[in-house]
Amino acid sequence: MTSASGVVILFWPVRDAIRSLTEALTMRALHGTSAQQFQVPYTRNSVDRVSVVVLGVLSVLLVVGVEHYYREGLEDSQLWRRFVRVTAIESGVLFAAYAIQMIYLGVLGLFTIWSVVIPAGVLLVTVALTWLLSRMSANPSAA
Repeated sequence: MTSASGVVILFWPVRDAIRSLTEALTMRALHGTSAQQFQVPYTRNSVDRVSVVVLGVLSVLLVVGVEHYYREGLEDSQLWRRFVRVTAIESGVLFAAYAIQMIYLGVLGLFTIWSVVIPAGVLLVTVALTWLLSRMSANPSAA
């Protein structure tokens, strides 16, 4: 479940955040010389294609790494603690991607209530999972 959600997070909000950053960085070139204007679509397309390859490799590493991390946690009776930790990290990455998009939309003047509510909700989930992780026993045999 966390591997699949991690891959979805990488290929949807993180990729959109990369696109937003690329658009923000190339926006100034749209008002530059004709040579700079000519390069903008190619730059954006190149960054998008490279990001797909990099995110694909990261997705494979995520799936393999999480499976190994959970397998070791099962042997150590730490599976729930590790599940909460991985889920908290994924929701933190999701919050960062949404925050980048929120800032980009705010700069463009396309700010809506949902561009605040969704990142705030994800931040709330991240804080709740982090709090839960801090309350869980590090040693399950001590409980």
